Amino acid sequence: MQRAINHHSQTRNQLSYEKLIESAASQFTRGEKLDVIDIKLAVDTAIQEGELIALDNSQSQFTTQTMIDNEQHLIASTQGQARHLRTRVNDKSLNELGLSTGNQDKVRDLFASRKQTNIVNVFGDSQQIARSLLHAGTESGQRVHIITPDNHSQQRTAANVPRQAFTTTQWVKNLFRPEHTHSVHRLLKDIDTPYGQRDLFVVEAANKLGINEVQGLIQKAKASHSKLVFLNHANSRQGMKAGNVMETLKKRQCQRTQLDRHQRQRHPVVCP
Repeated sequence: MQRAINHHSQTRNQLSYEKLIESAASQFTRGEKLDVIDIKLAVDTAIQEGELIALDNSQSQFTTQTMIDNEQHLIASTQGQARHLRTRVNDKSLNELGLSTGNQDKVRDLFASRKQTNIVNVFGDSQQIARSLLHAGTESGQRVHIITPDNHSQQRTAANVPRQAFTTTQWVKNLFRPEHTHSVHRLLKDIDTPYGQRDLFVVEAANKLGINEVQGLIQKAKASHSKLVFLNHANSRQGMKAGNVMETLKKRQCQRTQLDRHQRQRHPVVCP
């Protein structure tokens, strides 16, 4: 049971009572023959002793002090703004995409944001917003990278979110531009590419990422002074390791946006 808690504490910010027992019994016995009843008793003891902290009255969801510390560290890492993160969008590129006035404004808001970490709730297909950020960002002088949870989704995204060209000049330039889709693992392991202020990381299906991966991406953006946009598929199931990482950050950023509106009448983050 303890091995299961320690493992999930590194990737999630909450634990289901049933899933914890199931995980401990099926994945962390190390060949030992343990009765599920004994594992359940160990979980109940951890609850009584305060090692597992209930998140609801029915005691079906729990957290630990390690998870709380990880979550607070994650939230703290998203604070702060920088003037260089603000980009003026090439209006012609937005017109080429054929976006509605409302969607054009949302794209402008993201580029105008001075926040390093930005979260957008996506309802339905995210390909349009990904293509829009890729094209408008590229035509506005930024290097846009579409980041996916794994290699399989990276291949699918590369096919569904290609670079667009509406003029001959754009088409020629795209021939010489590098691959724009990467998996999270590849990006976090990349220590050779000199990312910088011109780089924009757009993270597809961010709801599938665990807390360690999200933290790694935030640190990558901070180290390179780049901007990070998480596309959170709000109506989709989260990945097995995701917990509620995006929802935690989303609530925090919307709270800070409301504060910003009150103090400075700005809209630095899109919080639909």
